[in-house]
Amino acid sequence: MVRTFLAINLPDRQIHQLSEAVEQWRRYRAAVRWTTASRLHLTLKFLGDVPEDMLPVISSACRQVAGRSRPFELHMGTTGTFPSMKRPRVLWVGLTSPSGRPLHTLQEALETSLEGVGLPRDERPFSPHVTVGRVKSGRNIRQLMETFMAYEPDRSPFTVDSFALYSSTLTPKGPVYRQIDRFVFMPGP
Repeated sequence: MVRTFLAINLPDRQIHQLSEAVEQWRRYRAAVRWTTASRLHLTLKFLGDVPEDMLPVISSACRQVAGRSRPFELHMGTTGTFPSMKRPRVLWVGLTSPSGRPLHTLQEALETSLEGVGLPRDERPFSPHVTVGRVKSGRNIRQLMETFMAYEPDRSPFTVDSFALYSSTLTPKGPVYRQIDRFVFMPGP
């Protein structure tokens, strides 16, 4: 079995910006496991543990979706927490599209295509975000949250023209991601 997920990689500029913000937030010494630059991404779908012989089938389904998709723009948005502000467990920065719903259309196409090869739909609504930290305890979290929620990222748009299939190996120091396949969209008009 291989633990897998589908994700959009962020451009270097956005990774650098988020990494700088994380360094500022670290100063609060809150009990948060911060996401390292190499792990920052937008998850389109968490597939979980799948049999290794299923990977070519998943890749084929993803390649078909990518072949029907066109590049689109995203930009960073507001910060937020899961499950709630009162009990934050995950700290994130949202992503939105200035041109409608192409990200949601892509994600829904993946859900449909992968359901067709036997993978269940995600029952939670899609909430496009980049996880920047996971709260381990309430230590210093109040002090951090005011600054975190007030964060205003550079909202310069960036182009999304592909997504990737990753494996995720859990280790005591955090997950290790390895790209298995990449799916490039058809060129724009």
